[in-house]
Amino acid sequence: MNPAILSALAALDGSSVGALAPALSNYVFRRSLAQRELLNRQIAQRETLYSDFIKESSQAFADAMTHSLESLDELVSLYSLLSRSRLVASKPVLHAAEAFVKEIVEH
Repeated sequence: MNPAILSALAALDGSSVGALAPALSNYVFRRSLAQRELLNRQIAQRETLYSDFIKESSQAFADAMTHSLESLDELVSLYSLLSRSRLVASKPVLHAAEAFVKEIVEH
């Protein structure tokens, strides 16, 4: 084969690889950035949900310790938060939350 043709093909290959490298690195960067943003959003949602559950359950527990249940509204909101937690929480977190709700109901 002609050395001039080999040289031209090598130059074309090099320039095509050089042109694809920034596009590929940009794709990888944007994908990792999107994954990181998704993870941060999920963590923030979980923190908000757990914070709401802690607030509601501690209030319900204090009410259960001081007097008997007067309305089911407190327990309904607590069970609502518990059900929402089932969507995102790990099994140990769910077991602890369910045990605490049972303790509140028993009191």
